[in-house]
Parts: sequence; structure tokens; C-alpha cells
Amino acid sequence: MDDESAPKCASGTSLISFRPRRRRSAGFAATELVASISLLLLPGLLLVVSLPRWSDRRSAAVSAARAVVRAEAVLWPTTSDEAARQAVAAVAAEHGMPISQLHATVRSSNARGGQIEAIVSVVMPRVWIPFVGGVGAWTTTVIAGGRIDDYRSR
Repeated sequence: MDDESAPKCASGTSLISFRPRRRRSAGFAATELVASISLLLLPGLLLVVSLPRWSDRRSAAVSAARAVVRAEAVLWPTTSDEAARQAVAAVAAEHGMPISQLHATVRSSNARGGQIEAIVSVVMPRVWIPFVGGVGAWTTTVIAGGRIDDYRSR
């Protein structure tokens, strides 16, 4: 069927057109590419780069809390802030993070069979940008507990 024999409307133009209409859409592909990269790809990439840091920091906090509980259980009935500081410093060195990023607090009961509780706070970088470092920060807290031996002598 050619254009000549195609059905026509009242104004005389063909109802069936085989030629594509040209729109003024030149340049939109470049704009869409830039928008998709900046709004979808880069935030996703930054999240993927940040997730391992968050996991590592959380793991360091859990290890530090457990180490503080063990150190305090050995020293019971006295508690020592220095023992907690040394346990936190050792874990921070193992994980390659500055000691200023971890903070530990110890609570313990003064009775056999009681609980020792270590509360460790760690600073997490909000977003980790490669070659720049952490941008922004938030703090997460980990609590670990241990039981004082029932038959432990003073």
C-alpha cells in the first residue's frame, strides 16, 4: 500500500503514514545519561563502598566489648579502667582503626554470680568516598555481658 492509495481524512492528509515524524528530541539522551549516572549510579556506588566499613567497625566494637568483659572478669572484684582501655586499644590495633574511634564503659555487680557488662561505642563514617575518606559520622553502640563465676574467690 503506497501513500497515494492510503485512506485520507477530510483535510486530505493520509491516515496511514509510513514516515516517522521528527520530534525535537535531540540532546535528551545525553541529559538522561548524566542524570542517571549522578542520581542512580553514584549513590549506589558510594553505598557499596561504605558497607564494608560499617561491617568492619561493627565487628571491631563487638570484639572490643567481648575483650573488655574478659579482662574485667579476670580482675574481679576490682574493676580497672586501664584494663578496659588496654583491651580496646588491642582490638583497635587489630582492626587498623584509631583508638579515638572506640569508647568503652564497664558496669559490674559486686557479687558472685553477677553480671559484667561492657558498653562499647564506635564512630562509623556515614559515607566512605575513595581517596577522600569518611564524610560525616554516626555512632553505634554494642553491649556485651558476662557472668562472674559463682565460685570465684575474692
